[in-house]
Amino acid sequence: MSFPFSRSACAAVVATLLLLAPALARAQGVDYRLGIGHNTGNSVGLDDGFTRFESWLPIARPSGDSILFADLRMLLFNDQMEADGANIGLGGRWHDTLANRIWGAYLYYDYRDTGRSHFNQISWGIENLGPTWDWRVNAHLPIGDTWYDFLTPETNTEFIGQNLFFTGISQEVALRGLQAEVAEVLADGESWQLRGAVGMYGYWHDEAGISAVGPRGRMELRVADQLWLSGYLQHDDEFQTTGGLTLVWRYGLRKHFVGGSSSDDLSHRLGDPIERIQQVAIKRHSTGVGSVQVVRNEQGEAFTFRHVRSSASGGGDGSIEAPSNSLAAASNQPEDIVLVHGGSEFVGELFVTTTEGQRVLGEGVEHTIVSQQLGPILLPTVNAGPAPVIREAPGNAIIIAANGVEVSGFEVVDPLVLSADGLLGFNSRFITPINGIYISWCDCARLVPRANGIVADNVRDINVNRNQVSGATGSGIQVRSLGGYNRITDNVANQNRSNGLEIQDDFSGSIRGNTAIENGLTGVVADGDVTGDISSNSTSRNAQGVSVWGTLRGNLIDNLAIDNRSEGIVIGVRKRWNLDELPTTVTGSVVGNVTDGSARTGLSIIGRVAGDVAQNQANGNRRTGINIQGDVGGSVFENTTNETRGFPFWRLSGEGMVIRGNVAGQLRGNIANDNRNDGIFIEGDVHGQTMENVVNRNGQRGLVARNFFSDVTNNTARGNRTVGLQATEAILGSQSGNELTENGSPVLLGQGEPVRYGGYGFLKRITFMID
Repeated sequence: MSFPFSRSACAAVVATLLLLAPALARAQGVDYRLGIGHNTGNSVGLDDGFTRFESWLPIARPSGDSILFADLRMLLFNDQMEADGANIGLGGRWHDTLANRIWGAYLYYDYRDTGRSHFNQISWGIENLGPTWDWRVNAHLPIGDTWYDFLTPETNTEFIGQNLFFTGISQEVALRGLQAEVAEVLADGESWQLRGAVGMYGYWHDEAGISAVGPRGRMELRVADQLWLSGYLQHDDEFQTTGGLTLVWRYGLRKHFVGGSSSDDLSHRLGDPIERIQQVAIKRHSTGVGSVQVVRNEQGEAFTFRHVRSSASGGGDGSIEAPSNSLAAASNQPEDIVLVHGGSEFVGELFVTTTEGQRVLGEGVEHTIVSQQLGPILLPTVNAGPAPVIREAPGNAIIIAANGVEVSGFEVVDPLVLSADGLLGFNSRFITPINGIYISWCDCARLVPRANGIVADNVRDINVNRNQVSGATGSGIQVRSLGGYNRITDNVANQNRSNGLEIQDDFSGSIRGNTAIENGLTGVVADGDVTGDISSNSTSRNAQGVSVWGTLRGNLIDNLAIDNRSEGIVIGVRKRWNLDELPTTVTGSVVGNVTDGSARTGLSIIGRVAGDVAQNQANGNRRTGINIQGDVGGSVFENTTNETRGFPFWRLSGEGMVIRGNVAGQLRGNIANDNRNDGIFIEGDVHGQTMENVVNRNGQRGLVARNFFSDVTNNTARGNRTVGLQATEAILGSQSGNELTENGSPVLLGQGEPVRYGGYGFLKRITFMID
């Protein structure tokens, strides 16, 4: 149960009443008081002192002998910078003139935030004040959540049976309490009084087994109804002996009643501060080994685990004491988490999960669960060995057949290893897929079934992360027809016969941080639209690095594609002949990708880019460094496209960067040097500034576009074979600071022939799309 109170809400209430206080006080003819004080030492439920800012506000005077008041206080605790609290109280007092005693009653809301947890409390009390002696009784009742768990350096977790327990966990609990005291004037001067008080207190929390009962003594020096200095000492078996000092200064613009003090007239004590323990009493303690079960929701449902260890004895029930010893025994089981112990190796086995929301976790990497008590916590390590290995599975090694499943931390090696008459040892470049069956052209044609490392089909919201798959006759990871939001992140797929990571049909989610090396086809391929970012993937020495045969509704960020045998990264449709109606292929930006050493184009976008094309690097590619077939809706800046090699005796290759549409933003800070053909070729217009580009020593033109609609400044074009910097129609902005030297043609800015790519524009397009 939670309450809407917070430090900001308390501050708002206090501030509102403070603003109203002067008018209220003047209306009643009684002054309000502000105060500041400091408590030092410790107490029941308090390890250190606090500083307090307070106000006593008269609200109404029902009669000349009575008053209603508000008592407001903000507390800043010394033990932590973020620890604070508040008191909001209402009360009333009545002066019985016949008996010459004051009766009072009050009700408070108390709030305390420890920095780890927060507590709410209702307190109430009654008092009776007299010329020489007083008595009072106070009660404190925490409300809402009275128990918070928190981690300390000593907190650990431990598996017991099929559950997980906290060991050495620390807790903060709010205590209900009762206190009473009798106080007497020990000395009375003209403007000061010294009082002594004795009493008893008790604080309890039944569930935590806390009981603190003991005596309490207090001394108080009061000077001129403005300065209070007091000290206390108390003892109980729970908190032992505690004590402290309090110094408070309270100031009012006028005395409570003009012309006297509390030493002269008891009625002046109608405005006395309430004597009570102001903080919510909190006990911090450790529960002991295995006493708190880790639960996953507010209903107290515990996480359940099925433990699997290949070296365990047969017949285990999946508990930590008797793990299952095979993947078959762990498949299709109901537990929340299947935990496969590090160092396990399963030969000729496969795993299937049909349990919705199940997490299938291999040790060797860290795994986190989200507990209801403490939020995210690391699972303890059972076996510190390497990730579990599934070797030579008879088909697909791990099959996800339920929604919301996570598979993490496994090494899958050589699923579906074939006999000597099969395909073992063939060169994957000579594989031809025919209706899902692979044919190897070696000595003769052999039919080979296809197996993948990890597969998911027609499910949703899956999470495949931090797995390693190698040697599959199919793809390392293959998913198809996924719904919801899915995550395929931080996996490694090397030397698989087909693709490293293969996504069939449309996909929504995150494709991030995967590594794909030396796979027979594409490192990361999606055959459909992708909704979400493709980011931080690393691909090298595959046929293609990253391919999306559809629209990327997101960003292409920080991917690496090195030395792939075809394109490094390609986004778009397989074949589109009407290039005048290109769709928006990337709805976000293309930023920070590295596509070096590709046998064809480094980075190819077959369509329009809605955002920026920025900070990409495409060096040493064969055909084109960066090729965008449509418009760029943002800016093109800080890209590097050097040393595109081209094909000998073929004019239709070797460009650093080609954009066959318009650039809506700036063309800024790009570098295109030593390319066999043009450095930067833009078939359309540049609408933003063209500035600080460097295009040197290119085999044809340095930088060319149809129109520059804004300023062309501070560009460098040196040593290009033909034109350094050219607008084939016009420059509509200013020109300044451009360095155009040692280029082969005297063509100046704003002059030239209509854009025809060497007379082969149509042929260039068709050739690119066929490839």
